[in-house]
Amino acid sequence: MKLSKEEVEKYTTEESKKNNEYLIINHSCFKTFEFHTKFESFSKSFDLYDLSSEPDNKNLYYESNNNLKLIEFNLLCNQQITKIANREQFEREK
Repeated sequence: MKLSKEEVEKYTTEESKKNNEYLIINHSCFKTFEFHTKFESFSKSFDLYDLSSEPDNKNLYYESNNNLKLIEFNLLCNQQITKIANREQFEREK
């Protein structure tokens, strides 16, 4: 699937799906990426909470969310930022 078509699904449990609801958490961290290519421009945002799961409240979309190209790209970016930060080339905002 193309990155521009991928979407991170909201944290959903069996019960919340049955009730047509989804779970949220206060003060969750969001990520947004802007992509510009020769053929298209688009942005993608997601809530890091939607990538998690709890043993007693399993996220039905945990695996599919974490297997998206967008999330793979996010992990690669985080790895590179950590490498650069470790070389003390810049300081990451906290």
